[in-house]
Amino acid sequence: MKLNKKLSFIIILSILLVILGGLFSYINFNRPSNLNILLITIDALRPDHLGCYGYKRNTSPNIDKLAEEGVLFTQAISQTPWTGGSLASILTATYPSTHHVNEFGNIINKSLVTLPEVFKRENYYTAAVGETGHFKALTSFERGFDYLFDSKDTLGSTKDIIKWIRNFKNKKFFVWIHFFDYPHAPYVPPYPFNQMFVTNNKSKHLPIGKGKEFYGVIPEWVAINNITDVDYYISQYDGEIAFVDSLIGEILNTLKNENLDKKTIIIISADHGESLGERDLYFQHGDCLYNHEIRVPLIITGKIIPKGRIIKYPVQLIDLMPSIVDMLRINADIKAEGSSFFPLILNKNKLVTPAFSEAGVTKMVNGSEANAEQKSIIAGEWKLIYETSEYGARYELYNLKNDPGELTDLADIEKEQFKVLKARLEEWMNRPKPNIISSAKPLDEETKKRLKSLGYSQ
Repeated sequence: MKLNKKLSFIIILSILLVILGGLFSYINFNRPSNLNILLITIDALRPDHLGCYGYKRNTSPNIDKLAEEGVLFTQAISQTPWTGGSLASILTATYPSTHHVNEFGNIINKSLVTLPEVFKRENYYTAAVGETGHFKALTSFERGFDYLFDSKDTLGSTKDIIKWIRNFKNKKFFVWIHFFDYPHAPYVPPYPFNQMFVTNNKSKHLPIGKGKEFYGVIPEWVAINNITDVDYYISQYDGEIAFVDSLIGEILNTLKNENLDKKTIIIISADHGESLGERDLYFQHGDCLYNHEIRVPLIITGKIIPKGRIIKYPVQLIDLMPSIVDMLRINADIKAEGSSFFPLILNKNKLVTPAFSEAGVTKMVNGSEANAEQKSIIAGEWKLIYETSEYGARYELYNLKNDPGELTDLADIEKEQFKVLKARLEEWMNRPKPNIISSAKPLDEETKKRLKSLGYSQ
């Protein structure tokens, strides 16, 4: 009797293993190659201001639902904390020091294959949408797109892409939407989102800065009606997130109504984060490589994506293109410096690689502006930042698990860990790079004016 029970258990277990193995084989080896891709990137969006990442305010019900239905990455890292360089890294799967898009007007070199060009080679229809003037500043980003919508505003861009999706619902498509204006400063969400999170709680008040004042002020170009209440501006930042989330909800409803929701992989991310008071910096970005400026949300959902999985390993935005290509089994000849994280999604063994970021920043040193170059590496729970400027070189080492706010520098304490990360960072900095010559296209006056309104030039 005991033998029969044991034999029955073995038979049942074997059947279950066969079923699970077959399911895994189906996902891994018979993945559909004709799925659509909808890539949504949101400017200056911090993950810790989304409900699915634990935020207390209900800023993102539609994004939260996507997270429940797919995979959420807790440590997705941007390669640079400003829009042009980060989006170029997403489109080419290369670091800024490789693609050399270091300011608006820089051109992506033709030797680097872009993500939409990969889809064009696979006979996909491709479209990109943004708001007025931004694509003019991102010269050469239109490569590989059949349709490029430079819409009059964020609401218009959403309507444009919804109409396009309906028109091309029977075609394979790749769509990229970048919400440039929201939640980018200055924070001016439309009604009722501008009132959604305003409170009467006592808050910190700061003076309004003048010109290029950096620290401890509300930047002059961000200030609204001379308001000095810090919490008010954060409420407006959150209101802008809620506004964008509502537009994403409209896009998701369109996919469902057109029976495209089961045929489309949806990716939600951001180009970079935003300083909201960390280290006395308020309502801006591009100033540092601390996590509040380079950690971004990353959520992926779709037919071949497991539900409800949370991945805590660091991944990079330059991993997006290799991962998408891997998901769809596309044999693409690309010069990617990123690697596919699709094995992580499938819970397969994968050699987890460090995340690297870099930026040229302007700092205030002894009351004067100083230009500096920063590089960083995140490996597991450890992070090292290296900075060089006319004042010399310096390192900062942080344990992100114990010190997520990066407040306690351990470079002089954890000397062995510092030595290991320093060697890995130097190896990356000295990696072989393609001989790419940087080039630029002059920006027209209208585009310059638009960028100035967003704080990019003074």
